Amino acid sequence: MTYGSGGTRSICARSSDGRALLRRDILDKQLIDIDGRRVIRANDLWLARSGPRLRLVGVDVSGIGLWRRLAPAAITGRAEADVLLDWADIESFATDIPMVRLRSPHARLAKLHPVEIARIVESVSIRQGQEILESLDEKTAADTVQELSPEEAADLIERLAPEQAAGILEEIEPDDAADVLAGIEDGQAEALLEQMDPEDAADVRDLLAYEGDTAAGMMTTDLAAAAADSTAGAALAMVRSMEEPPNPLYHIYLIDAEEHLAVAVSLRDIVLAPPETALADIADGAYPRIHMNDEPRQVAHTMAAYNLSDLPVVDDEGRLLGIVLVDDAMDVLFPDLWRRRLAQAFCR
Repeated sequence: MTYGSGGTRSICARSSDGRALLRRDILDKQLIDIDGRRVIRANDLWLARSGPRLRLVGVDVSGIGLWRRLAPAAITGRAEADVLLDWADIESFATDIPMVRLRSPHARLAKLHPVEIARIVESVSIRQGQEILESLDEKTAADTVQELSPEEAADLIERLAPEQAAGILEEIEPDDAADVLAGIEDGQAEALLEQMDPEDAADVRDLLAYEGDTAAGMMTTDLAAAAADSTAGAALAMVRSMEEPPNPLYHIYLIDAEEHLAVAVSLRDIVLAPPETALADIADGAYPRIHMNDEPRQVAHTMAAYNLSDLPVVDDEGRLLGIVLVDDAMDVLFPDLWRRRLAQAFCR
């Protein structure tokens, strides 16, 4: 037997969130539809009798559901299946249920892809976004932050506890961390840098020193470089020995003793070559490079023209400073962040 939402002021819902009053805490509130990977609004609630009790079984997200509440005499009958969502697939926000202390507020949400979590974070209030990030493990939170715009990421990071914020910044790419910190007040940004791993913080500080609207401002220092006389076997051994190899890793760059960039060698060619093969013999001597002060659109157009997955950035003396990755270049040409994943499908 089903009921509309009338008279639900004192009826409670039991879920992983604890006990919540339906009219006060659920009805008209934003909720997360885990199965649909989206944020919804509870326009009406559907109850079923379970022995002597009523049990919340569904959430109606349709406009008709709203009218059913406002004018019950005019609209009768149960909701259509395509607008009635199973309550078991719904998560609510602790910020909407202040009387309940949630133990694991978004355990099911945490199992979604970070891209999907980021889209949900973008759809809710800053306070609700903060709640979501606080509920995630450090790695998932970092992956989610990297899918947000730097401005929105900065707003969220500065609301988190310093220890958690610093841990997330350590996990994300140095260039993304620099973009986020650039949007945070200087004193708080410096405090977060102080809490980060010294090596990670040093990489981010180096990037913060560059102007944001230049190639250097787009680049990451997370790359693999080897001596110009290295062999394929030695290069692979070097990558395996790295505590955290670059991700993604498309090329190994050959540099001399003064860190001047010589050539780039694709990881594919290195893997396929006999271990004793000199990297210089299989390198792409014509691989493009770009100057640290070049404009972002020039960087993006160069990468698009040559179909590059990454592009080395050099200073006036030709020393290797970092690389620009394809997703950052595509952000310049196509600012909509959802295109990041599409761009990676065309990586060389």
